[in-house]
Amino acid sequence: MQPSGAVYMAPKACQALDLAVHPSREVWGQHHFSSQGEKDSKLEAVGDKIVGTMQLSGEWRAPMIWGTLIWLSLLLGLSGCRFDTSGPQLQLTDGGASDRTHVFWDAANEHLQFFDSRVDADGLSSDVGDGDAKANDAKANDGDVGDGGDGGAVNDMTSDTTPALDQSLLVNVGRLVFAEDGLLPKLRRWDSAGLSWLAGPVSPNAALDLRWVQTQLHDDGEVLLLKGFDPDGEERTEVWQLTGGSWAEVSALRQEPSNDDLWQIRDMALGREEESGDLLLVVGAQAKAPRFATFSNGQWSSLERLPAAVSDGDVVWWVELVARPRSDELMLLYSDKADDLFALRWDGQAWEESSHMKLTNDLNRNEDTDVVSTRAFDGAYEGDSGDLFVAFGRNGGKELGFHSAIWSGGAWKLRPLEGVYGGHTYFVDLEADPRPGSDNIAAVFVDLGGGSERLAVGTWDGESWVGLKEYDSQIYDYDDDAHGDFPSAVGWADGTAVCVYGDEGGTLKWLSWTQSSSDWTPPSELPVLNMGKLESVLMHSQVSPQSGVVTLLSDDSQRLFGVFFDGEQWQRTGVPALTSQLPSNNTLPFDLDLR
Repeated sequence: MQPSGAVYMAPKACQALDLAVHPSREVWGQHHFSSQGEKDSKLEAVGDKIVGTMQLSGEWRAPMIWGTLIWLSLLLGLSGCRFDTSGPQLQLTDGGASDRTHVFWDAANEHLQFFDSRVDADGLSSDVGDGDAKANDAKANDGDVGDGGDGGAVNDMTSDTTPALDQSLLVNVGRLVFAEDGLLPKLRRWDSAGLSWLAGPVSPNAALDLRWVQTQLHDDGEVLLLKGFDPDGEERTEVWQLTGGSWAEVSALRQEPSNDDLWQIRDMALGREEESGDLLLVVGAQAKAPRFATFSNGQWSSLERLPAAVSDGDVVWWVELVARPRSDELMLLYSDKADDLFALRWDGQAWEESSHMKLTNDLNRNEDTDVVSTRAFDGAYEGDSGDLFVAFGRNGGKELGFHSAIWSGGAWKLRPLEGVYGGHTYFVDLEADPRPGSDNIAAVFVDLGGGSERLAVGTWDGESWVGLKEYDSQIYDYDDDAHGDFPSAVGWADGTAVCVYGDEGGTLKWLSWTQSSSDWTPPSELPVLNMGKLESVLMHSQVSPQSGVVTLLSDDSQRLFGVFFDGEQWQRTGVPALTSQLPSNNTLPFDLDLR
């Protein structure tokens, strides 16, 4: 077990440190001072204290006890410092130093590594401009400007001369990827401590007019799943991988041009096994059963068919992967052109054929296109029990409300129709409470057609629904035109569930729920400066260092906005917009991954 040995900028001796610590018996760390020579340091346990001498550079090793208060006295030549901990977070301060060094836990190699906050997770400056006119022009042109509450202007630097930080150190950070009309995909880093958007790495040279994008951080870097049109006008799905600061296309997984008009359909998904950190890729591949590939130990497997026993559907249409917390299990949910909805469990090593289930053969179709044009299903794992809850809308001409199913104890249990509102469920979003010990799942169900578009919200507590009812009888009039949009979303902020959607006049609305409530709060306005009619919303719950919901909003003027909800109030995170050049189509051309 050895540290990786990469060298990065570091502050002066004994400045403020934030450490993220893993519950292992030993923690390794490495700290380099660029202006000093390296010297070894050692810390030793003496009773309930850890004492020793730490030179200006070197590596240290210290046994740690999870959740126990430990005081460390360090002699750093010029002054003394002290560690203290009460749980997973440690801090070393020198009484008011302004520079901060972040430390990230590498679960694969079991070590900690330090780097200066002035260098972001891709080795790019996040708060210091380089004076280059080209960078400044790019910043002005794409609308990526900040204010005092946004951490300053975003510098869209694209130099790869700065060494990239080992991506295995990505903890409590996030990555945003979004398409810009006629341009390469853009990337931004989410600073979960400062609640701001910072510069991202170089964009991959993907020559696609993008319609759908997905991103997944992992222990060796980042993977992008891109779908759009190539220069010849053919639909194509491509996989790009960031390793060591450079992008490369994973050519073995590149898809052949589509023979069907599937650009409005998201027939692809990326998932991450939470324990191993390995990735699972599933793509429709214009076939009657999805293809899949795995990423493990730095290598991609070949693209293979699902087991023959599950190939009983039509051409794959929508694909979703749901990860079980603290496990390598993922559940694959996918629909096909014949309106079937299937489920299949991945146990971390292989597909469990006995889990294969057709949940419905009548998934809700759009009345205008006569196909399943939005994601009419979703799934989420209960955090305590580990059971999977799936909800879906059946054909709107027949049933008002939604159906659901539970995967528990190795078997499926179908639940009866929930006649919750006077509408047909065209879109579903589920999000589990990320707090350990909670089985709560927030849910939103949206009617998108027929002139009376409605919205219902509720909380599943592991046994039954709480506060489930219609909260708006006329949201924005989509009139069956939400092909591929994600018109609402739910998330969690320290036990508070929140939902965002657009109302009849195009105003952004939100409502919330807490454990002590029988109902959700009445909808109220969420003002976002200069935002037009909401097209799509995406939410990701952030647990630390500040609990809240990172929310991305796109409007009908091709703009992408960012806001943050801390459980009580909202805060803008992108001013005036993260971009004003989203592709003008009904898809979700942006994605966010948090770790």
